[in-house]
Amino acid sequence: MSDSSTPPGLTPASASQRRAKPERKPPTLRDSHLVKLFAGKSEKAKSFTVHRHFVTYYTPVLKAAFESNFIEGQTQEYRFDDFFNHNTIMLLGEWFYTQNLNLDNIQEDGNSVEEDLIQHQTPKEEKLVEENPAQGQVPKEENSAEENVVQHQAPKEQKLVEEGLVQDKVPKDEPSAADKVIMHQIQILVELWVLAEHLLIPKLQNQVMNQLQKVCSETRMMAIHQCCFIYENTAAGSVLRRWIVSDIAFLIDESVIRDYSKQYPHEMLVDVFILLASSFPERVEQGDEQDMEEFIVPEDEGEQKENK
Repeated sequence: MSDSSTPPGLTPASASQRRAKPERKPPTLRDSHLVKLFAGKSEKAKSFTVHRHFVTYYTPVLKAAFESNFIEGQTQEYRFDDFFNHNTIMLLGEWFYTQNLNLDNIQEDGNSVEEDLIQHQTPKEEKLVEENPAQGQVPKEENSAEENVVQHQAPKEQKLVEEGLVQDKVPKDEPSAADKVIMHQIQILVELWVLAEHLLIPKLQNQVMNQLQKVCSETRMMAIHQCCFIYENTAAGSVLRRWIVSDIAFLIDESVIRDYSKQYPHEMLVDVFILLASSFPERVEQGDEQDMEEFIVPEDEGEQKENK
C-alpha cells in the first residue's frame, strides 16, 4: 500500500536536502561597484578602494554595513579604528582579491623616504632644503656607533679587539634595522588577525596564524612586543592569546623575560602559570614527601670563606 501523502514517482527529500542553501557564486570584476576602506577615522586616514562584491562575499560584517541604511551604506565608505596600521587595511584589501598574504608589500611606515627626511630635519636644515631641494638629506653624525665604541674602549680592550681575540660589538640598545622590519611584519599580522576576527573571516585568521608562525620560526623572533595589543583586543581563551602564551611559556629565553618584564599584561602572566601547571601533571600533592635537597642552603659556606 503506497503512502497517500507522497505523490507517485516522487521520493521525500532528505533533511539535508531541504536545508541546503544555494551555492554562492564567487565574486567577479563584472560588478564595477566600488567601496572605500579607511585606515582610521580621521580625515587624513589612508583609504583603499576595492570592489564591493569581493568585500561583501568574504565578510558578513561589511556586507551588512554596505547594504544598510546607515552612514556606511549611504557613503559606501567604512572606517576602521585608528589603532589599525594602514598596512593592515592594505593587506586586507589585497586578500579580498587573492586570498594570499604578501608581506613584501608592507611599508615600514606611512611616509616616503623623502617625507621622513623632511619631518626629521631641524628648522635650519629645512630652510637649506627649501633653498636647494637636491641637498635634502639629513647629515650623518661625525662618528658612527662602532667608532664611538672604539673611542671609549680602554687600551687593553682596544688591543684585544685589534688582535681579534674579542669581537668589537656595539651594544644593542635598540633593534637593528632588519629586526625592526620583522617586528613591523609581526605587528601587521597580529593586527590583521584581530581585524579578521571582528569581520568574521576565519579563513583569513588561519592564514595569518600560519604566516605568523612561519615568520617567527624563520627569524627566531617572537611577538612579545605585541602582548599588550593582543590582550587588549581579544577575549579570554582566544587562539591568538593561546599562541603567544605557549611561545612565552616554552620557547622564550630567560634574558628576554627579564628585559620585557614590565610589558607583560597581568592576565597573560596568569595564563602562562595556568599553562605551565597543566603541562606538568605529576605534581607533589599536599602531604606527599618532597625532595628538599635543592632548597637547602649550605651551612658550611661561611666557615669555608673564613678559612680562605
